[in-house]
Amino acid sequence: MSDNERFCQNIKKLRERHHLTKTDMVKKLKISIPTLKKIESGELPKRLTVKVIYAIVDEFNISADDLFK
Repeated sequence: MSDNERFCQNIKKLRERHHLTKTDMVKKLKISIPTLKKIESGELPKRLTVKVIYAIVDEFNISADDLFK
């Protein structure tokens, strides 16, 4: 499995583990629902920014490395 695939899979796992709807998750990460759907289906959007990674790290109190494990 590639790092991109792991990242996408881990985003979905985080959302589900924290019992968040897609709407809740996009509000926390300040992304659109179509962007989240792409990520959760295994596709990294071309415009995924470092800000999104920082938002995930801050919101879920994890390290950036955890997103790729």
